[in-house]
This record gives sequence, structure tokens and C-alpha cells, in this order.
Amino acid sequence: MAIAKLSKTLAHYPWGGRGAISELFGWSESNQPEAEWWLGVHPVRPSTLAADGGPLSEWLQRHDARSDLPYLLKVLAPTMPLSLQVHPSTEQAHEGYDREVQQGVALDSGHRLFKDRSAKPELVVALQGGFHALAGVRPLEQTVAALTGLQRGGDASEVQALMTRLQRDGIAQTASWLVGGDQSVATLVSQLSQLADAAAVIASAGEGGREELATDPGVVAADTIIRLREHFPGDPGIAVAMLLHRVDLAPGEALFVDAGVPHAYLEGYAVELMAPSDNVLRGGLTTKHVDADAFVDMVVWQEGPIPRLEPTGGDSSVEVYRPAGHDFQLSRLRGERTQERVGLVGPSIVLCTEGTWQVRGPRGSITASRGEAWAVSQSESPLTLEGSGELWWASPSEGSGQ
Repeated sequence: MAIAKLSKTLAHYPWGGRGAISELFGWSESNQPEAEWWLGVHPVRPSTLAADGGPLSEWLQRHDARSDLPYLLKVLAPTMPLSLQVHPSTEQAHEGYDREVQQGVALDSGHRLFKDRSAKPELVVALQGGFHALAGVRPLEQTVAALTGLQRGGDASEVQALMTRLQRDGIAQTASWLVGGDQSVATLVSQLSQLADAAAVIASAGEGGREELATDPGVVAADTIIRLREHFPGDPGIAVAMLLHRVDLAPGEALFVDAGVPHAYLEGYAVELMAPSDNVLRGGLTTKHVDADAFVDMVVWQEGPIPRLEPTGGDSSVEVYRPAGHDFQLSRLRGERTQERVGLVGPSIVLCTEGTWQVRGPRGSITASRGEAWAVSQSESPLTLEGSGELWWASPSEGSGQ
């Protein structure tokens, strides 16, 4: 077994909070927006070794006879909504990438939809403070309940027309109309905004407790609309958001966003594990290129439950988030004065988000403290993990052949 500390490879996107990741992990103060910490070998932002700045890919080649990983691990810290988006399946990514190559669309073009030939499934687990998102197409009756709750705030003729359209034409056809964003959609979005303001006032003056208000469909819809409008006033994506589940994750709770699942991350801290792809098709809530037709065609407009992923644990204190049919998994160990022996399926990345942990292997040990990440080569012998706080590790999934 070999182990090496990784550097802080941050993405300073404007949607990240100022010094957000530094604050989360107790690093020195930063005035830059900190949106993501990338941990992996993705060419856009590859990890390097803290000791000498050498590429993680070369370290993997020396110790695991490979330079790639079937996953990319991130820490997310959005303070404003990310774009309304969807990711393709592997087959769709192959077809789309080859088509754009044939059309001569430059790989770095802002209008390029497919950056590679890979799917981009995403697993998101909330950290301290929780994580808020929109994810998955909710049952029509839930959308109707939310829109009905909003109507308490005044004139709702356009909203009533939306409900009629949904019940007449179905979700997919209605979504296509909404993403198209014609003048009638703009009028609808304006009315949704007005109703959300009124609903928020009514809720603040109400006698219901905070827990009751948090589950009221109209109040939740109003909160979503107000969050989105603050950054993207008039955007058709505000109306599309009414078709999706609002998800508020407590620490340790997880979402799994597979191909075809529409989603938008709103705010909070999370650990994200994903396939190493950069394929994103946007449908709104962004200043980047939006291809409405491609977005609508890529989404699977199938009603269903919130796409949560429950971890498995058994008798161990280790919780494993393992999306079925995919090549990666995320493990979590949390507790006080805890000790576990764990086997690594393949080359892994260990991340400490709280406390301090001893990671001991057959050839030595290291101390992983809050805000540190380490690459660990595959080992035939189990590792001993001992400490207090919260420790994560990403690895190839069992049986993936990686």
C-alpha cells in the first residue's frame, strides 16, 4: 500500500461562496469564491500531490499500474442555484460526441453539448448544514398540490392554465412548452413570482410551526421560486422547477442522479462522487448556453419518487453508498473513538471532513485531519481506520473489475 496527501485543487466558479470550502475545513481565510474541490484525475482540474506538486495520474501509474480512475470526487459548496440540467447515458454521449465532431463543433465551444463519450451519473451526500436541490420528476398530483397552495396569494389565472395544460397534455409536452420560453411562459413565470411573494408573507404571519410550514406544498414552492428568482429573474426554469421534487437533505442523506434525471443544486455543502465526465445539457437557470430541444429530449419525463440512495451498513459502522450498475462507490465512517478494518476494492481517495483519523496499512500509517485528502493505492491487506469525526473514501465499486 502507498499513500500520498493531495493538494487543494479548487474551482472558483462564481456560484461558490466566498471562502466557503476554506471556512468548512478551517483553512486560512480566502476572499475567492470556492465552489468545488476536485479530487481525481479529470483533465479539467487534475489533483496533484501536496509534497511535490506531481500529478496524481503519475503516482497512480507508479503504484497501481494505471493513470485513470473510474470516478471523480468533489466537495460542493454552492451558495446560489446551479443550472437546470440533465446528463446523457453512455449511448447518448457516444452518439452526441461523434455527431458534434462530424459537425465540426470545437471541443471548447460554448455551444458544445458533449465534451466526451461518457455518462455522468452523480451521487451527492449532504455534509454539515444540509444540502438543497431539485431532482427528479415528481408525480403530477404533487405538482398540482404545490400550485394550488400558491394560489392563495392572489390572481392565479396563468397558474390555473398551467394545471389544465398539465392534466391535458402531460408532463413531457408541458415541459417542452415551458423550456421554450415564449411570451406566455414569461407571463406565467411573472405570476408565479408574485404568488410566491404573497405566499411567503402569508406563511410568515401564519400560526403554523416551522415544521408544519416546511412541509406545506405551497410554502415550499414559494421558497423554491424566490431562491431561483433572486439569481435568474424571469427564467423559464423557474416554472420547470415546479415539475421537480424539492429535496432538502440532512447530513448523511444522499441523492443519486442517473442519466435522464433533471436536477438543479440549490445551496449547501455536500460530497459528490461521479463518473469522470463533463457532459451537461442545460435547460435554464444559467448564463451559459441552453439548448431547449436537446434538454427536453434527454430528460426522462417519468413521474417517480425522490431519487434518494440509502447507504448499506450491516454490522459495521461503515456506511456504503453504492449506486447499482455503476463503477464507483462512496464509504463513510462517523463516530467517536471508532475503529474499523476495511478493504479497498481499488485505488481510493480518502477525505476527512471532521476530526482526526489514523489510517494504518501493512507498510505504515498516516494521520488524516479535517480538510485533508489522501490517495491510497490498492492493498491486498485491509486498512485499519481509527479516530473520531467523519471520514469518507471513494473507490471502484465491488465487482466493477477496476
